[in-house]
Amino acid sequence: ALPLLTYTLKMSLMRTVIIGLIVSAAVLTCGCYETTLSLGSAADAKVDAAYCGDWLLGGDSSAKPSTLIIRDFDGHQYYVELSDNSSPDKPDRMSGFIVKIKSADFAQLTTLDKKAAASHLILRVGIKDGKLSLRQLDKNFFDGVTTDAALHQKLEENIDNPKMYEGEEQLATRNEEK
Repeated sequence: ALPLLTYTLKMSLMRTVIIGLIVSAAVLTCGCYETTLSLGSAADAKVDAAYCGDWLLGGDSSAKPSTLIIRDFDGHQYYVELSDNSSPDKPDRMSGFIVKIKSADFAQLTTLDKKAAASHLILRVGIKDGKLSLRQLDKNFFDGVTTDAALHQKLEENIDNPKMYEGEEQLATRNEEK
């Protein structure tokens, strides 16, 4: 399964189980990087319209892709909605913003589910040849990072380090049917 879809399933599970227990269990089983640290301030961020749209993520000839909807929320943040193809009626809804670090964009996504823990999913994002590129960060790579400044520095120093990333880059295509 795609790491982003694993995160989706994790967020759905968090709605039904005691928050503290499920967060620790989910972080142990998913390679994605969740943290209470912040990349910056949403108020300082600016929306790049290239990220906005309806995207199809994953899927092959035998599987229906998941849908990813990204909208300009307020000129600074994005509204992000991910619908897993196995449960399209229960999308995960998040707010997020992008911070440029050197030549790369990193998204900080926070669930809009009030019952969920106050942590953020951080991943590398980009637009390549009209496709949305998503790259999960390896949570183990950030062991010992305890401050916002240290997080920023670790990202900056390791932009091209493959050990910082979990799995392969995922590419989403625009949903032309929308």
